[in-house]
Amino acid sequence: MTYSQRPSFRQVAHGYLVLPHAVPIIVVMTATAAFALVAAGGWPGIDPMARLLGAMFGGQIAIGAVNELVDVELDRVAKPDKPIPAGLVPEHGARIMAITGVSVMALLSLTFGVDAFLLCALGTGTGVAYSFWFKRTIWSWIPYLVALPLLPIWV
Repeated sequence: MTYSQRPSFRQVAHGYLVLPHAVPIIVVMTATAAFALVAAGGWPGIDPMARLLGAMFGGQIAIGAVNELVDVELDRVAKPDKPIPAGLVPEHGARIMAITGVSVMALLSLTFGVDAFLLCALGTGTGVAYSFWFKRTIWSWIPYLVALPLLPIWV
């Protein structure tokens, strides 16, 4: 559904909420928390857990927003109800979301040191690379092969 009139605040808020792909984010955040509990041998404390989850959340938000930006022309035809083609989220809003996500990922992962930042940036980068270069190719599995093992190493 595309909007001929200006969408309501609620519709726009919903568009921004679903833009970065909530289900994969929930799965990755749950895995991150589980790996943190295992790595710490129990509860690591609110501060490290919040920074860890915040960094991962930022990276996942960026990946989801970039994915939607890369697919926008296809979605205008095949999935016009998605937030950007439907007019709920402007493309510049998705770009701001991606930049903000990367910034949050960088700032929070750096609190664990440069090595942790580099691992988190590599994981986020593979998600972005998937959207730009690997999606819909026979090589689409490569970013997953790189990124999935990074999660427990990073945590």
